[in-house]
Amino acid sequence: QYHDSTNINISDILIDTAENKIWIAATADGLKYFDLNTQKIHTVVSTLLSETVVWDVSKLNEDKLLIGTVGKGVFVMNIQSMEISPFLNDKTTNKLPANTVMKMLVKDDLLIVGMLSGGIYFYDVKTGKHKIVNQENSALSSNEVFSLAFDNDDRLMIGTDGGGLNIMDLHDFSIVSYRANASNPRGISSDVIRT
Repeated sequence: QYHDSTNINISDILIDTAENKIWIAATADGLKYFDLNTQKIHTVVSTLLSETVVWDVSKLNEDKLLIGTVGKGVFVMNIQSMEISPFLNDKTTNKLPANTVMKMLVKDDLLIVGMLSGGIYFYDVKTGKHKIVNQENSALSSNEVFSLAFDNDDRLMIGTDGGGLNIMDLHDFSIVSYRANASNPRGISSDVIRT
């Protein structure tokens, strides 16, 4: 079921020390992994991912890998069996407002999905509850969310395409936005933040 590959375009990687693998979001080449034991790259073959651009990978837990795609939402893969199934997309109960996933983070039982044109989707894996944060219902400066990370105070750092940097307190979902300003040399230099 796995094929060797050499020339690939990479949008994201995830180092999985537990599995001794490096998971690779290989854009139009789908999902791949580098086996640290054999030193070979393999393609994960699935009809669900055929002709699908894989943009982001993240571990949901020890056994499951999340696969963020362009246009088809989020899939989940059992790491041991390599079986893939829909997780958050138009074929599941909990639908994303936009199926192009740019970045995913998992903190405890909370999955956070940054979307192109959809803002941010928060999904509690245990309870199934979800919340959408976008320009229409919050102070988020852009629905084009390209990057997500936590700072040392567990605030969510949100990089947008055209809206600068947003910092969110997850306790109350309050947001502070930082935009580029030529008269402030100590501020951010661009409103496009993708990494």
